[in-house]
Amino acid sequence: VNFADCSKLTEEACKALAQGCPNLQSVNLDYCKELTDEACKALAQGCPNPIRALDSAGSRRCLAAPRAAEAKT
Repeated sequence: VNFADCSKLTEEACKALAQGCPNLQSVNLDYCKELTDEACKALAQGCPNPIRALDSAGSRRCLAAPRAAEAKT
């Protein structure tokens, strides 16, 4: 799923996405400038199946995404 440049994406939406989409494999959060580490962690760790790609380039407040995705695998 591609949320690049989505300025309205919230932490709650990321949690719901993680819980509601168990087969999610790839998420693009590039330049979602309002997302926090908690939102990225919710996606990386909340899906029952590992997310293979979690991109957050340019999302300055979401710094944990690469580490969280790696920890899950």
